[in-house]
Amino acid sequence: MKTLVFSLLISSSVLYAQDSQVFQTLYTCKQGSKERTVEVVYENKDGKAPCDVKYTKDGEAKSLWSARVDTKYCEDKAKEFVEKLKSLGLECQ
Repeated sequence: MKTLVFSLLISSSVLYAQDSQVFQTLYTCKQGSKERTVEVVYENKDGKAPCDVKYTKDGEAKSLWSARVDTKYCEDKAKEFVEKLKSLGLECQ
């Protein structure tokens, strides 16, 4: 049975899916009925590269950036994109 553990990390939610060994940083942004998600997905449970930044809008997910070595790249790109969404009037957590 898949166990999910939720916790708060700075201003983002962190999700660790034990069975798939994937570590994620997840931002949820809303404006009215609109909801967007920005997540950093790691291949390893330790939260180190390789990683992808995925953006979901209207149920459609896209990979925006990825890194093979530099973990900070994915985190920085995700935070920059969340700031852009905030500047467009969305509230992000």
